[in-house]
Amino acid sequence: MNQITPLMASPRFGPLIAGNTTTFRLWAPSLPSADLIIDGRPAQAMRKAADGFFTVDVEDAGPGTRYMFRSGELSFPDIASRQQAQDADDWSVVRAPLAPGRSTTVRPWHEAVICVGAATPEGTFAALSEKLEHFRDAGFTCLEIMPVNEFPGDRNWGYDGTLIFAPEHAYGSPEDLRALVDRAHELGLSMVLDVVYNHFGEAHNFLPRYAPEWFRKDETTPWGPAINFDEPMVRQFYCENTAMWLSEYDFDGLRFDSVHEVKTGSRDVVLTEIARAAKAVKPDCQLIIENVRNSFRWLERDGNNKPIQYLAQWNDDMHHVLA
Repeated sequence: MNQITPLMASPRFGPLIAGNTTTFRLWAPSLPSADLIIDGRPAQAMRKAADGFFTVDVEDAGPGTRYMFRSGELSFPDIASRQQAQDADDWSVVRAPLAPGRSTTVRPWHEAVICVGAATPEGTFAALSEKLEHFRDAGFTCLEIMPVNEFPGDRNWGYDGTLIFAPEHAYGSPEDLRALVDRAHELGLSMVLDVVYNHFGEAHNFLPRYAPEWFRKDETTPWGPAINFDEPMVRQFYCENTAMWLSEYDFDGLRFDSVHEVKTGSRDVVLTEIARAAKAVKPDCQLIIENVRNSFRWLERDGNNKPIQYLAQWNDDMHHVLA
C-alpha cells in the first residue's frame, strides 16, 4: 500500500512561467526522448530527469504561446494544458494562472437547493452567466455543472474528456468560466463542478502511447483502462487538478464521478490525498462523491460536525430509480 503524501508545494504539471522564461514539462517515464514544438519555431530537445519528467526552459514563450510535444512521429498536446487553441488534439496554449478566489463558500450546505446540469441554447459560459438570475429566482442556491474539461468536438456531456485542466474551448475561455463563477457568487449562488478522475475518453487520448504508466494493465472500467493510482505522480496530477478548480476558478465544491471505479488498492490513499489538496486551498469546500458502494466512512464528521473529508454522497440508487 502506498503512503499518503502531501501535495507537493510546487505544481509539477503544465508550463511554469517565471519572468521571461517558461519551463515546459512532460511526464513520460517510458519515452527515450521528447521535443517541444512551439508554433512558428524550430523543435527543441527536452532533458529527461530520473523522475520521468522531460523539461526545457524557453525565453519569450509566455501567455498565448502555442505548443505541443513530439516523440518520434507522434505529436500530442500537453495533458496538463490549461487552454487549447481549438480541439483536444490541437495546440496547447500557455496561460498564466488566474488570481485565487475567495476562501469560503457562499452558502452553507444545509441551505443547498441544487440545480444539476444547467445549460443554455448557446452552450457557452457567457450565455449561462446571463441566465443566473433565473436559477436564483426559482429558489436554487447552488448550480452543479457537468464536466467542462476539453473533449473531442464541440458538444459533449464531458464525461469522456481528455485534457482535464483546460476548459472546453467551444464553451468559452478560462476567463469566461471564472466570470461565470464570479457572477454566480455576486447573486448568492454556490457553484459545484463535476470532475472525472476514473478514466479518460478514448478519442484524442494520446496518453497510452507516450505514458503507459498512467494506466493499469490488470484492471478496466466500463469506459476503458483503469487509472494507475498506485503511481504517486499520477495521484499528484489529480490533486493539482482539484486544487486548480477550487483556487483559480473559485468553485465552491466538486462532485467526483464514480469513485468506485478507482480500481486499485490505493483508492483510500488517492481519495484522502484529493480531499486534503482541496481543503488546503479552500477549507470549507463542498466535496461530493458518487459511490455505488454507499460507504459512509468517507462522510465522517469531526467533533464540530464538520466533514473530515467528503461532505455528501450522490444518491445513485435514487438517481437510477428516477431515471
